[in-house]
Amino acid sequence: MSKNKHDFKERPIFSQELWDSFEYRVVMGGMGDDTAMMIAELYDRGFEPDEIVFCDTGSEFPHTYEFITHLQKWCIDKKWSKVTVLKKLDKYDQPLSVISMITEQNTLPAAAFGSKSCSLRFKVETADKYFNNHAKCWESWGVTKKGVATKNHTGKILRLVGINFDEPKRIEGWKNEPKWTQSFPLFDWLVGEAESEAVEKVGLYYPGKSSCTVCPYLTHGEIAMLHDDYPELYDASIAIENNYREHNLVESNQDDLFGDDSFDNTVLGLGGRNGKTRGQMLKEYQANPQHYKQSTNKKPCECGH
Repeated sequence: MSKNKHDFKERPIFSQELWDSFEYRVVMGGMGDDTAMMIAELYDRGFEPDEIVFCDTGSEFPHTYEFITHLQKWCIDKKWSKVTVLKKLDKYDQPLSVISMITEQNTLPAAAFGSKSCSLRFKVETADKYFNNHAKCWESWGVTKKGVATKNHTGKILRLVGINFDEPKRIEGWKNEPKWTQSFPLFDWLVGEAESEAVEKVGLYYPGKSSCTVCPYLTHGEIAMLHDDYPELYDASIAIENNYREHNLVESNQDDLFGDDSFDNTVLGLGGRNGKTRGQMLKEYQANPQHYKQSTNKKPCECGH
């Protein structure tokens, strides 16, 4: 068994020393506001990652794809790092999307039923496949091919994640993974939500909410934003709910609060833990907008996106 130089027992604070101890460093970007802040701060402080990796569900907000295009050009213009967009492929090596998958199966995203398998399939598995076949990762692990047992690895890769200083609970679950060490520069630099002056300084911007447009964990305000800013995508999410109910739900004799059709099933639509429909959530928001904080936003969805 080889000794791994990155077998940290506690979460290491991001520093020049930590950075220098790794041969391969990568930003794991959700491409929301925290990603923009982390990239800007890294650039401004003189840390250049080998890659900025984004796992595309194929069902992101349009403003996320616009930011990726801007970031790709920005990296080229700055001659700094590079953006790598990964896609989940089917058995024919064609790109999959969350929307196409759930439509074909007449269902909703797994998060609607309390599972995080969306994130697992489209994010974790896609990234793992990429890194397991990456020669630079092999070098960092001290091996010459994939499939070598981690007990024989001599090092790891450094994965940088954008968690800001206002989100301490999100780093509490840190653990040192077998093949990589996860680090949170924004948190360790005490950079809070939307607090980075470097974003505008280096030529980036805050792109807004990053998630699937059909994510069941969108808040009331985010659903209102989807309805107002992207009506076609809002209508598409309603069609997905209707298709799911048509194929899966058992009607009830009782009307719901708004006089809509009611069903015996617990999960009615894309309404997160409460299993509500987006139409119900939009009506709730419109009835009392001050009660719900409209956000375009900042926080990642709870599916692990």
